[in-house]
Amino acid sequence: MKNNKRDSVILFVLGFLILATGVYMFWNHRQFVDNNQHAQGKIIGIERNLNMLPDTITSFKQRIEFEDDSGESYDFLSASSSNDSNYHCIGELVDIYYDQDNPMDARVSSFGNRLGWPILCVFSGLLMILMPLMKNVKAE
Repeated sequence: MKNNKRDSVILFVLGFLILATGVYMFWNHRQFVDNNQHAQGKIIGIERNLNMLPDTITSFKQRIEFEDDSGESYDFLSASSSNDSNYHCIGELVDIYYDQDNPMDARVSSFGNRLGWPILCVFSGLLMILMPLMKNVKAE
């Protein structure tokens, strides 16, 4: 019985942390979008992600070019990656947001960045929080 209670507490704490992470991710992206400039970017290249571990996994990031409000051109490597190098095509237009004071701090505005990961974290966190509660209700 003691192990069940300990396991329930661990699941609850982990679930709460994952839930909080999801809420923070959503809030952080929302703040970035609300406080920065929007621009249309163009994918100018697809690059192999060299930061992946282990080396057997290959993923690709998009190099995106955009112009700020003054017409100056910048390019950056997207923070998100894909296992499919054809996920985005060179020349494809994407919505981005960038920091006006530091245009190299730019992010692609995609469903995954906006809602995908936050929803996954919130759902997983809620599931981990509710599992022990449902187990306790079922046991009674």
